[in-house]
Amino acid sequence: MTDLHKLQNSLNIKFTDATLLEQAVTHKSFLNEQPNPDLQSYERLEFLGDSILGQIIAEQLFNKFPETLEGDLTKMRSYLVSGESLFKVARELGIEKYIITGKGEGLSNSTKKRSVVAAIFESITAAIYLDQGFDTTRKFILQAFESRLESISLEKLYSNDPKSDLQEFTQKVYQQLPKYKLISQSGPDHEPVFEIAVEINSRIIASATGKSKSEAEAKVASLALQELNSE
Repeated sequence: MTDLHKLQNSLNIKFTDATLLEQAVTHKSFLNEQPNPDLQSYERLEFLGDSILGQIIAEQLFNKFPETLEGDLTKMRSYLVSGESLFKVARELGIEKYIITGKGEGLSNSTKKRSVVAAIFESITAAIYLDQGFDTTRKFILQAFESRLESISLEKLYSNDPKSDLQEFTQKVYQQLPKYKLISQSGPDHEPVFEIAVEINSRIIASATGKSKSEAEAKVASLALQELNSE
């Protein structure tokens, strides 16, 4: 059985009702092998924790970016509470080693493991809320996400997949897709340089060069996003 005292130390939370924390880290595979009518898996708590976490992160982004549009705030929130982001936060807190699983469920599959660890972070959030209230939960979340909230920016997000983000932006604002145009190709065959421009709403927004068309398109999409957001 997992050491709930050590887990509470890792979370810096002392539970009044430790059974809430136990439920939050219990995988259904454990209950399948050792049925316990007094204990449930993390899944119901995950549902509640997802909503609480989203609310706290949304409030912080709303206050931090007073001029930012709803769509961009939504994108930043989605990035921060994504499964991959939650997995990394949970790993930093050492949550993974406290998960209670059945003997036949080792979470050896990397993708499955990351998904479960992320979900259990949400269930722990709900357990803290039910045991300690909203203010303590908010403090816990803001501490866990402190560095991510400080570094989050639209520029950082758009650099991840600028072409998809530009397409989403232009469809929403102009009801059309961006058009990429090859302006020139220079350099030797083994080391070409492509210059690509992007046209939106019958206007050339930006151009950029790259060692491949895809690289140039990603660069020009990022530049276009910066230009459109500044407008």
